[in-house]
Amino acid sequence: MAFADFFAGLTWRSDIPSEEQAFAAMRAALTSGCNFWNGGEIYGKPDYNSLTLLKKYYTLYPADADKVALNIKGAPYPGLQPDGSPEYVRESVENCRRCWETKAGLICSSVREEIPREAAKITKIAAVEVELSPWSTEPLTNGIAEACFEMAIPIIASVTPHLEALLEIIAENPCSYSPIGRGMFTGQIKSLEDLQQGDVRRVLPRFQPQNFAANMQLLKELEKIALEKIALQLNWL
Repeated sequence: MAFADFFAGLTWRSDIPSEEQAFAAMRAALTSGCNFWNGGEIYGKPDYNSLTLLKKYYTLYPADADKVALNIKGAPYPGLQPDGSPEYVRESVENCRRCWETKAGLICSSVREEIPREAAKITKIAAVEVELSPWSTEPLTNGIAEACFEMAIPIIASVTPHLEALLEIIAENPCSYSPIGRGMFTGQIKSLEDLQQGDVRRVLPRFQPQNFAANMQLLKELEKIALEKIALQLNWL
């Protein structure tokens, strides 16, 4: 099972592609073996987001529904803040299920160490999703990896002696996103102005003027290493 985190780019940007282009990308991903798709209620507007795009896709290609495992970020609140109240979570789950009939599991995304432990007392946790890149290595040191190791919950983790067993458990079910630093490692983003108005990355701390210059300097140092070791970023991926 390979992880595909592309839905934000299909519905959550100022210049979204056409449905035909989106469907072509989705089919290409599935044909290439990327059958663990990552989307979200907040990826776009209520009338056009991951859920509505998936509903249209499955209407066109119904046989693909059984070939894909879906991870949908739910319970978003205006301003990119989650609402974890029982009432809002139930509403979010029902909203997802209204788009298509499917079995559902619980995946925790971008959480603190104690969250998987507490959630696992209530229900089975299918996976924990984290951002893991050279910019974001916190899951390897903040207790998330250790917690998931103890409970055999799939997650990407560092190769250290006490986590090698965890890697064996999760090797077939990775759930990390943004391995190229939300685009910063592509070399295409040199300033905040390279991000279009409406791009959600414009509000993220690493892209703010007070942080951007320092991050670009770090990126230049990483590029020097990459010139000596061509496969540096590919090895990371």
